[in-house]
Amino acid sequence: ITGNGNLAFGNNAGKTNQSTAAIALGVQAGQTNQSSGAIAIGLLAGQGTQTTNAIAIGVQAGQTSQSTSGVAIGNSAGNTTIGSTLTTSTGGM
Repeated sequence: ITGNGNLAFGNNAGKTNQSTAAIALGVQAGQTNQSSGAIAIGLLAGQGTQTTNAIAIGVQAGQTSQSTSGVAIGNSAGNTTIGSTLTTSTGGM
């Protein structure tokens, strides 16, 4: 896969307002308002608003809102609202 566009794989991944260079992999990952350079990987990861360069990896990671360069790694990590910080979780849902 090549090009300068966005990338989305999975049911409703990157469905609404996915910007250039945004990546959404997983069911409803990056579903709404995913800004340039944002990455969402996993079921419901980065589902709400992901701003520029935000990264969400894991089930429900960064699910609601992620600020610029916010990072959420792990199941349910930062699934409410996170700013420009690293949030990790090793627990289950």
